[in-house]
Amino acid sequence: MEEKVYEMFNKLNIKYEKVDHPPLFACADNDKYQIKFDGTICKNLFIRNKDKS
Repeated sequence: MEEKVYEMFNKLNIKYEKVDHPPLFACADNDKYQIKFDGTICKNLFIRNKDKS
């Protein structure tokens, strides 16, 4: 699935930078791991159906 996202970004000429890091469960975790990047920090909301798919 991840590869399909990058393929779509490339197809649409969307520039991106991939940053690998351990899972972060709170915004404060970013400071703990000192992940540096240019951009705005925001939270994500993941929604799934009752079948967890």
